[in-house]
Amino acid sequence: MSSARRHRGTRPTARRMLTAAGTGALALGLVAIGTTSASAWSAATSSTAMSPSADASLQPYVVDSFGRTSSAGWGTDAQAGTWTHAGTAAAFNVANGYGTMTMPTAGGNYTSRLATAPSTDTEVQARVGIASKPTNGTSDLYVVGRAIDDSSGYRVKLKVGTDGTTVASLLRVDGTAAKSIATSTTPLSITPGKDVQVRFQVTGSGTTQLRAKVWAAGTAEPADWTLSTTDTTANLQSAGGVGFTTYAPALAGQTVARYADLWAGPTTSPRVIDRQVAAPGTVMPDATNTGVPVGTKLTVYNGNLTITQPGTVIDGLDIRGFVKVKAKDVTIKNSIVRGVSTTTAQGLVTSESTGSLTIEDSELYNATPNWYVDGLRGSNITAKRLNIHDVIDTMHIYGDNVTLESSWLHHTLHYDNDPSHPDGTHDDNIQIVKGTNIKITGNRIEGAYNAAMMFTQGSGIVANVTMDKNYFGGGACTINIAESGKGPIQGLAFTNNTFGTDSRKACNVISPATTTAVTTYTNNVDTDGKAIVVKKG
Repeated sequence: MSSARRHRGTRPTARRMLTAAGTGALALGLVAIGTTSASAWSAATSSTAMSPSADASLQPYVVDSFGRTSSAGWGTDAQAGTWTHAGTAAAFNVANGYGTMTMPTAGGNYTSRLATAPSTDTEVQARVGIASKPTNGTSDLYVVGRAIDDSSGYRVKLKVGTDGTTVASLLRVDGTAAKSIATSTTPLSITPGKDVQVRFQVTGSGTTQLRAKVWAAGTAEPADWTLSTTDTTANLQSAGGVGFTTYAPALAGQTVARYADLWAGPTTSPRVIDRQVAAPGTVMPDATNTGVPVGTKLTVYNGNLTITQPGTVIDGLDIRGFVKVKAKDVTIKNSIVRGVSTTTAQGLVTSESTGSLTIEDSELYNATPNWYVDGLRGSNITAKRLNIHDVIDTMHIYGDNVTLESSWLHHTLHYDNDPSHPDGTHDDNIQIVKGTNIKITGNRIEGAYNAAMMFTQGSGIVANVTMDKNYFGGGACTINIAESGKGPIQGLAFTNNTFGTDSRKACNVISPATTTAVTTYTNNVDTDGKAIVVKKG
């Protein structure tokens, strides 16, 4: 086993450019940048997650969706901690995705604060609004980006008038002294049911940089910061938590302020507030648009996970083990599956015959590399925006109803010595051994030693597989089709795909003539623009 070696192929060293083609498909160009030759090898010792959220230093400090119900306080959230309050307890409630503060007609100044993970480098994001507006004068809603205590820190102030007109400013509060240090000249509007989105950065000590964006929730984020300034107030140059404050003078009447969708973390890895998901085949899958989204809060789960409850949703886990899906309608999203050391052939995630799985925005890789572990296995799978790498087969299909979209399958492991294969591991990006109704759309599939896609009928009939708008690269032949004595494979369709020129045998597709005769090939080209060649296998 000491002589086992893994092929590292071409780590992400290519840039993809897309332009519209005449038929509405995509013409895909690939520019190689310092790729490693197929003979490069290194010791199989460890593997690293690519999702930024796997880096502990980039993890969010707090996340609170206010999905619970709580009265006389905002309670505790597993990802945020326990809220503390300054003000009448009955004024603080949580319901319907909002934490609310109800201000009495006599006026007041109420605060909800989290002391979790105080920092001098914080971005805080939240939706802010009112359930009822002030009947006289104005009310002030504050997002606190650095709370030293209940009455000291840096805040975004939103001054709301009776007609909803809202003025944003940056405020420093040092004990009883408060001062606006930057004010927007462009008013906004907050009315019941129409919130604003706040994004507020507070970073540095000695001199603190403050900048904020405030815009109507549900609209596009502005390119420029609404407010920006610096401050050197000595008492505010230490780490602080985050929170919200509401102020209403006596003349304002009763006001109900509401706060939602809190996220706070380092300014170096902010969450994308309005994440746009591109249609399959319109962008090149890579580390920026597959795997766990930046800013996702991950919770470590140690051990294997077997799912037997229909409708189970796994969200935001860092799973140090293997996952088996034995129930219907299971969802895994925003998660990492790393596996553990094993001597049993298995997938990091396996959808068994009794299960069905939707898996999206997740990363699968073998953190303890060996020749036993594939990435995603099984049938009845819908997979979107996955990043799968450092396994033998990134995807191993042995059943019906599989969809793969907008995913990056790359850098399989290859070993000279494999107990199952005297000629080394037969690592493929996708191997289909049986199944029908399989759709492969808009993916980047590359870096395997054997094939980007390997079709066999080793376990049963393969039929009705469509491959559209993908990039395929690597392999001996990039696509390898075998009938395995079961006759031609019916219903294969390759349309609008781009092939790299890096296969080891200068071979796009190898296929038996009997299968080629019943296969559809339309608008498939090499990266140099030439039509692909199908060789007789």
